[in-house]
Amino acid sequence: VGSAVGSAVGSFVGSAVGSFVGSAVGSAVGSLVGSAVGSPVGSAVGSAVGSAVGSAVGSAVGSAVGSEVGSAVGSAVGSAVGSLVGSAVGSAVGSFVGSAVGSEVGSAVGSAVGSFVGS
Repeated sequence: VGSAVGSAVGSFVGSAVGSFVGSAVGSAVGSLVGSAVGSPVGSAVGSAVGSAVGSAVGSAVGSAVGSEVGSAVGSAVGSAVGSLVGSAVGSAVGSFVGSAVGSEVGSAVGSAVGSFVGS
């Protein structure tokens, strides 16, 4: 009877502890991975959007004011817009990837820790 009760209690405690530890580890790893992935993706998207916006604004302003002024204004506006868009996209992609990776790592760590503590 003691063996059966001990095994059941150990399994329950191990599962609870493993889940808690796994969740914490998964969250930390997910955050690191998400940040690493999100930053370059956001930067690339922001560059592309900024370039397109800058070109369009520069062309419109340049027609009205002149080539030199239009180019400078378009570049500045494009850079600002690209930075905003890139940051938003990078953050979203990083969060998605980090969450997926963190969940997998947390689950694996939680399972291992739970099994060890439960024993």
